[in-house]
Amino acid sequence: FTNVSSKIALLKLGHMPLLYKLSLLEEAGFKGALLYIDPCNLPKFQNLSNKAFMVSLNSGGDPSTPGYSSIDGSYKQHRSNLTSLLVQTISVTLVRKLFISLEETGENEVCQPLRLPSAERKIVTLNIQTQPTYKTISNVVGYLKGATVPDRYIIVGSHHSSLPSYSSEQWAHGTAAMTALIQALMRKVKKGWRPERTIIFCSWGGTMFGKIGSYEWAEDLKKVLQRNAVAYVNLHDPIRGEGILYSIASPSVQQLATEVTKNYKFTCLGPEKCMESNASSIQMQGDSDYFINHLGVPALQFSYQDSAMLETASFVSEAVFPVSSTIPTKLDSSFRLHESITKVKAIKMSHLTVI
Repeated sequence: FTNVSSKIALLKLGHMPLLYKLSLLEEAGFKGALLYIDPCNLPKFQNLSNKAFMVSLNSGGDPSTPGYSSIDGSYKQHRSNLTSLLVQTISVTLVRKLFISLEETGENEVCQPLRLPSAERKIVTLNIQTQPTYKTISNVVGYLKGATVPDRYIIVGSHHSSLPSYSSEQWAHGTAAMTALIQALMRKVKKGWRPERTIIFCSWGGTMFGKIGSYEWAEDLKKVLQRNAVAYVNLHDPIRGEGILYSIASPSVQQLATEVTKNYKFTCLGPEKCMESNASSIQMQGDSDYFINHLGVPALQFSYQDSAMLETASFVSEAVFPVSSTIPTKLDSSFRLHESITKVKAIKMSHLTVI
């Protein structure tokens, strides 16, 4: 085998989780990794080819308190690095300077991915100067108490922005849907309605840095949630395109996701039509990770996406780009999709809150 002890890997984001691929590079003996996204996999509605992006190397939660909650008085382990690799993200523009890109053969042809040059050799020196630092992460949590079984919980989660210039469209979409959902439920409460199960509304902090807010909150309440949580409803970035109403659900609630998309008609923008039931059980984005994989709580998520994005490599969403605050309204300026996705969530929750 080739000795890679002083080598830097060129790693394309997608297909498999980033941290899994980095662990394979560590085992092989690599010292560094340059991360890039193939230009064919970039969102078409934004010009991101010259933009650097951010990724999280944190597997989840506060890395200084692995497996237990990071609350006042908790023992903090010292971890200067999350990985032994030197990891740096690079833009498509920089990738093209390092490697030869095939030109597209025509407007209607499939985009050609980047290819390594056949003969040319280049030496890349990688210097990483990032410094770890501690910051306070805050969650915002509210609840609507159930009338019949208040100790059974439906958890609804979105996240708020941790960095003003990054991921603004994700938290804006989720926050808009969460706010509209709460307003609709409170109008029903004023008329005398109560859910049978308690609904907990959570706005998570630190999602971009490894889902820190949701991990630590759930770790602190682990025993209670394992016993009493019924389902997690994920509101992470519900508007990602204008085409297809796409659902992801744990196996135990896939039938509910299928029934909602079959029995109710919701507006789709653009030339595409809403497909029939499209329920999948693949990994969700956002803060559902701890609830699914550590607590065994079933989760559901609905989102609008372009069909082309469903066909491209998964896990590209692990990249976070700096974006304009106007992107959310550009994508859904009439807020019709926001209205539709909120109705989907409300119908879904009405089923979950009934015993």
